[in-house]
Amino acid sequence: MEIPPDHNPVIPLYLLDKNEHKHFRTQHYDANRKRPKLSSNSLQKALRPVLLLARCFAVFPVLGIQADDAKGLHFDWFSKPMLLSLLFLTYSISIDVLSILRIIQTGLTYYNTVDFVFLASLTCIYIIFIQLASKWPKFALEWEKVEKHMNTFAFSKNLEQKFKLLTFTIMVLALIEHLSSVATKVVDALPCATNDTDIVKAYFVNTHKHIFAFISYSPFIAFGVALITLLMSCAWNFMDVFIIIMSAAMTERFKQFNLLLHSVHGKIMPVTFWRTMRETYNQLSCVTKLLDELLSPIVLLSFANNLYFICLQLLNSLKPMASTWHASYFVYSFTYLVLRTIVVSLFAASIYDQSKQPKTLLFCVPSESYCTEVARLLNQITSDDLALTGCRFFSVTRTLVLTVAGTIVTYEIVLVQFNAVSSDTRRNTTITCL
Repeated sequence: MEIPPDHNPVIPLYLLDKNEHKHFRTQHYDANRKRPKLSSNSLQKALRPVLLLARCFAVFPVLGIQADDAKGLHFDWFSKPMLLSLLFLTYSISIDVLSILRIIQTGLTYYNTVDFVFLASLTCIYIIFIQLASKWPKFALEWEKVEKHMNTFAFSKNLEQKFKLLTFTIMVLALIEHLSSVATKVVDALPCATNDTDIVKAYFVNTHKHIFAFISYSPFIAFGVALITLLMSCAWNFMDVFIIIMSAAMTERFKQFNLLLHSVHGKIMPVTFWRTMRETYNQLSCVTKLLDELLSPIVLLSFANNLYFICLQLLNSLKPMASTWHASYFVYSFTYLVLRTIVVSLFAASIYDQSKQPKTLLFCVPSESYCTEVARLLNQITSDDLALTGCRFFSVTRTLVLTVAGTIVTYEIVLVQFNAVSSDTRRNTTITCL
């Protein structure tokens, strides 16, 4: 009983009646007889609203996101989305240079490096997403091949809704955090408002010192800076959103594979079935490694950013709060940052968890069904560690969450024991007006 080389489908036995099951086990199964089209919940269609949102932040300038399949995707260096991304990239580099000049003027301290770190991260984000967009069409074609190969399974019926919910939730929380930050800085700028300096000017001059220390203030420039800062803050949060949704998409494919293995648990299956299972898992393995190759710079940047800003917030927690509003903003901002980091870690780690889950089922294969294909599949699952990595410096598994938590706790203990709240910290409890 051989499967033609051009058609090697995975047969969902839980969808077959007894007669079709018997037919499959006794003679060749006609793969073309009931081969459905690409699911309406394919990655290409599920990602469409997310990528349209990314266009608003000038990230991920890939073209053809409205196409029904991956063949419509392409990348053009001279397209409007690409030119907009380059414009934002140029802005972030320019402002980053100004922040460096500001550090040279005032001296290097932990607090005046925050703007530099944020802007440097944004510069890296735009560069990484431009590089990702140039490689995305080829990757999407490989992903679509796996989807078509596995389309005899029941696709996730709510993949697009899941992406929308995750994106909407995180971006709304990020917007609330950004607006709360603006409100807190406006309160801080109130003492700087005088008869000839309104509160709006006081806010911009004192919260964007790295800009208005070198450029004369004007309402037009201030409005442009506020708008671009908002969009770039959304782009900064979108980095984590993209990791989450792509991890969720990859996890769904492994869940789909595991569901079929659960449906044949304890049953005697032919060698061709196990050969198909092994080849399917091998395809998932290849796509996971391609995904890691694309996402690893984003994963590394995401974890570095989150760890830096969590440590910054912990340092801020050792300062006396100026008011109840400041304390409320700190609690919300810190909680949001920690929860976002945990969610990114758990979603990314779920790929590794789901890829190892078939081991338990394969150990329970009946002896009558055990064959070389089962042994090869089991060996691949055991030896092949499929997980997202941070440029291969670390693999994102559940144990990484504990490692990061331990690092943060150690940092906090060091701050307390060695009285790390320096004079720089005390000076930052009050704002210095320009």
